[in-house]
Amino acid sequence: MNRNLNLSYGEIAILSDIHGDDFSDALDWIDTNIDHVFTTGDNIEKSLLPNGDFRHYQRQWQEQALTQLIPYNIDPFFCCGNHETDNSRNNGLLAYMLVNRTQAYYKVSFGADIDVYVLNTANTGDSDGNIHDGCLDWLTAQVNNSPATYKICIGHHDINSFVSGDKSLLMASMESNGIDLYIHGHKHQYNKYVKNCVCYLNVPQTGKQYTTITEQTNDDVNDDGDAGTIDHPFEMSGFITVEIVNAELVVKIREIDGIVFDSFVIQ
Repeated sequence: MNRNLNLSYGEIAILSDIHGDDFSDALDWIDTNIDHVFTTGDNIEKSLLPNGDFRHYQRQWQEQALTQLIPYNIDPFFCCGNHETDNSRNNGLLAYMLVNRTQAYYKVSFGADIDVYVLNTANTGDSDGNIHDGCLDWLTAQVNNSPATYKICIGHHDINSFVSGDKSLLMASMESNGIDLYIHGHKHQYNKYVKNCVCYLNVPQTGKQYTTITEQTNDDVNDDGDAGTIDHPFEMSGFITVEIVNAELVVKIREIDGIVFDSFVIQ
């Protein structure tokens, strides 16, 4: 499904791993400063869902996330996380897609500047990522027909959480298709890992899970990263914004109240 909206826009916010948490601090800032919002998934907490009834899912979605968005008139673009998709709980993927009127993967275009490709990496509902059937072929076909200057993929899982084989397939697809950013969640931390000209960017947890920012100095996940990779991930709450400034893509990692924690530019 393609949403070739050619939208006018300023900054775009990407949220992640809300888990039904209170994210009103982020919404207050977003309401004033942001034009469009994406989430990388895990918007609800599936452990609270009873088995077997779509109505339970719909009510949980409404109670945990939608009620917080309504006062702000925010209509985000959604991505599936493993807490929305669980084959043991009434086919959660189907439920999520029905509630949000999307498909498992789709494109959103912002004029000639940015194309955003929303992927489904939570095909089975497991904590490990996996690629939805046909997703990478679809991505290649979309990119081949894209005039956009910057190309961004959004999925839920970090690259190291993919099942064997899918990690290398996804990274190869990102590289061959000239993807600038793969923005994801899942790890509840800020991380920036660069490999073969692709930046893999972890969105912090958007809520109140963390009251302090802690560098994970014992985490060596970035050891083989290229220039631009940060030394270690940071456990923190917040979100990410992107915008075009002077023909460059400016990426900012923000704390939950909108304060900039880190930033970089993709030329």
